[in-house]
Amino acid sequence: MGAAPVPHRAQVCGVLRMYRYFFHFKRGRMTVLDQKGVELADFAAAEREATLRALHIALQHGVESNDRRTIVIADDAWRTVKEVPF
Repeated sequence: MGAAPVPHRAQVCGVLRMYRYFFHFKRGRMTVLDQKGVELADFAAAEREATLRALHIALQHGVESNDRRTIVIADDAWRTVKEVPF
């Protein structure tokens, strides 16, 4: 899977542009799509959000050694920009 360009902070006419990121949950062959997404300032904030979501799921449901779970970060065009396994 090719990496899509990762947007960083951008200012348009002096206004900070926010980017919408989606955080899909993938477990094995099943994927739960994030239909709403979250507006964040930059990709670093999206990475932090994905890590927090993974931690929350792991604490709520536990993680087994053979369990393959991933938070998929997608941009506003629904292109995968990063996968965070946990």
